[in-house]
Amino acid sequence: MNYLVLAAILIVPIPLYTFCIYLICTYFKKIYSDNEKIASWFYILILFMVGLLLIFIGIVTLCLYNYFHKYTSKDSAATLTGSTFTVVSIIVTAGGLLYTNRQNKIQKLHSESNWRGRLLDLEKKPVYTTDDLLELNSFINPYHKKNDNLDYLISFAIKTIIETHLHPENNNDDEFLPFYKLVSDSKISNKLKEILQRDNPNVPNTFGYINTKFAVHNEKLNTLYSEENIIIRKCIHALLKNDWMNVNG
Repeated sequence: MNYLVLAAILIVPIPLYTFCIYLICTYFKKIYSDNEKIASWFYILILFMVGLLLIFIGIVTLCLYNYFHKYTSKDSAATLTGSTFTVVSIIVTAGGLLYTNRQNKIQKLHSESNWRGRLLDLEKKPVYTTDDLLELNSFINPYHKKNDNLDYLISFAIKTIIETHLHPENNNDDEFLPFYKLVSDSKISNKLKEILQRDNPNVPNTFGYINTKFAVHNEKLNTLYSEENIIIRKCIHALLKNDWMNVNG
């Protein structure tokens, strides 16, 4: 088979194959914190696929070299093949630099806003009021429309609490049942679901202990009720956990 034809056949699936690697990497980042055992297999698969990609590029380069060597002078073959490899390297390097630059910009904005420090200070508050909901709302996108993101769940929790305090006559023990149902159905990480789901009364945790010690409703209109305090503290903790997973995942 003609070397040029073989090179053309092999080079066509490379962009699609590269895109598949990107999709697998994206999924790997999502499951990394949920199931590290499965994630380790995905990591091996990614390394294997990257290795195959490099082999494909190497074969294409070799085919081009042989073609140019056969139909042109040896020097021209080396020059043309080297130029082809250089172009491919520049494209790959440029893509890596663009991705790195994007991540650096995100981290720079993240650091300048002292986002994590502000959240930590908010979580350490012993009791929350409706005024704290305004600050929590500043950390999320309240317009998120799909139940696949923490922003959607936290926004729903804030709306539930505000509605309860605007209409206290409708307050009941099932105030957050719709919220817990949304958590159960959400497409967020399972580790985040563990934080936000309803606590088992037979298995006490620190959220309950903190609430028992500090969150005594003192009849002030803007002070949150017992479970509301727990929910807000969990939402803040989930945001911090999600941030940690995004940075380290």
